Amino acid sequence: MQASSLAAMKEAGITSVRMDADWSWVQPVSPTKFDWTAIDQEVKSARAAGMSVDLIIDGCPPCGRWP
Repeated sequence: MQASSLAAMKEAGITSVRMDADWSWVQPVSPTKFDWTAIDQEVKSARAAGMSVDLIIDGCPPCGRWP
């Protein structure tokens, strides 16, 4: 989320955000390698704006692409 959007939400009285995260973002290339970078950045942005985060994990990793 962009800082300006988060600031506007906070100004409107919103104190919590729900973020959907597809598991394929976390485990895109291997069943043993995890990358939380993108999700971590989104959560950090919301927390920096003073909001709590409800992270909803959905989807599944792209098992068909793994060797």
